[in-house]
Amino acid sequence: MDLATIVLGGIFTLLLLLIWHLTKNRGELDGLGIPIDKPVGLLGSGPIDLHNHVLHKVDQGKFRKFGTKTFGKYDGVVPVVVTMDPEIMKSVLVKNFENFSDIFAEVSSNLNMLFVQCY
Repeated sequence: MDLATIVLGGIFTLLLLLIWHLTKNRGELDGLGIPIDKPVGLLGSGPIDLHNHVLHKVDQGKFRKFGTKTFGKYDGVVPVVVTMDPEIMKSVLVKNFENFSDIFAEVSSNLNMLFVQCY
């Protein structure tokens, strides 16, 4: 084997590992029975150019699009459940807190929305 073959094989292997890493969590939200904002390519659910968008307005549009109080999306490789349902928020933040103590939660006061990162 010459050096060029080894280098090309290494690059190909790294590319395959990158694709696997970016898609390994796909499908985790499918069994929840909520609408899912499908991922765009390998980078998660859109919009990809977040610096051109206001996040809560993007999520408001998705709530309107799906017509529900809860939906799923992918932030890069991480599956995320987004909700504005007060009963789910109460269940996660108060009743079952010991089960969800390591979550990322951001409550927006003007939208009454909760973003929960699933692991």
